Amino acid sequence: MFGKTGTSFFGNAEVGLYLNEGSNWRDIEVELDLMETGSGVVHPGPFLRVQEPNPQHTTAWWFEYWTDHKDSAMRPFNNNKDGGPRYKCQLPETFVTNKWFHFRYRVLGNQIMQWANKKPIQNATVDSEWMIPRGSIGLGCHTIKSGSYDGCRTFYDNIKVRFLVESNPTVSTGDSCQLAHEIKMELPLGTRNTQPTPASKSATPNPQPKVACTG
Repeated sequence: MFGKTGTSFFGNAEVGLYLNEGSNWRDIEVELDLMETGSGVVHPGPFLRVQEPNPQHTTAWWFEYWTDHKDSAMRPFNNNKDGGPRYKCQLPETFVTNKWFHFRYRVLGNQIMQWANKKPIQNATVDSEWMIPRGSIGLGCHTIKSGSYDGCRTFYDNIKVRFLVESNPTVSTGDSCQLAHEIKMELPLGTRNTQPTPASKSATPNPQPKVACTG
């Protein structure tokens, strides 16, 4: 999947593409591979808890990266109010262009956790002002007008989404068990326009199930 930045007059970053079916998702874990190929300093990254993708009312958590830097941050938006790089962390190595990086994110209630190339880099609690209880996933970037003057040119691959439960189920005699599949997302990414575009593919079940039990 490949996407590039467009121009927006409504904010510093926009949701370029999102999965419409995930609007009610709460606690999830997301894995993906990301490679930036844009010139100059650009700021790509995925959105989680996308509650409102409209550029004039953006409500989502954006995980933002800077090319040629180790700096990273979860940058919240609430009704297009930009929280800035509020929840900061450091990558284990410099985020360079033309190189694949593997990221994993976990959002559980108001807690966010992040791994980069299998190393933990973030474990933070989101303030009530920026709390978003549910939402889908999306891909985005700094807009050309406000930050990435040459624009992002970002490749994404191997996007996977898993649903989380608060604790492991206990199994005893008489419990009934059902198979709950992990969900793997395959999102087609196109050119960034002013208006966000819902993903055209639905979630595809992963053939490797997990067991969820209820007493």
